Amino acid sequence: MRNGARCAPRGFSMSSKLKADAIRSMGDEQRKAVLVEQARLLMELKVQRATDRLEAISEVRVTRRNIARLKTILHEKAVKERHSAADKALADAKAARLEAQKAAEKQYREIREANEKARQAALERKKAGVKKAGAGAKGSKGAKPAKKK
Repeated sequence: MRNGARCAPRGFSMSSKLKADAIRSMGDEQRKAVLVEQARLLMELKVQRATDRLEAISEVRVTRRNIARLKTILHEKAVKERHSAADKALADAKAARLEAQKAAEKQYREIREANEKARQAALERKKAGVKKAGAGAKGSKGAKPAKKK
């Protein structure tokens, strides 16, 4: 007797294989309920195998893989939620940093403009002071000449 004759034909299985798309379309509570059901089924299959009542050994493998698929998708969702929270915090920190940088640049521009205005005013005062002193110094003896730098 062939070894394969004792097993169910390929592609035939009593417990259906859960598709990843179908699992992803389920809600969290439904996924958890299916996971509990698959775990219970796996335990029953193991008992049947131990008592030699199991008809298709492949059922154990299919059920184990269903459980692994369910756990993987549940874990993916948890990781995605953690990463989305971390990404949101990172984006908020980046926005706050950019806001602070813009405020600092604005303050820097205002200070530069104020300094430039003060410099221009001082230059104008200096030019006005030199012209007045120079005009009065030509004809009078008591005026001191302006110092050159």
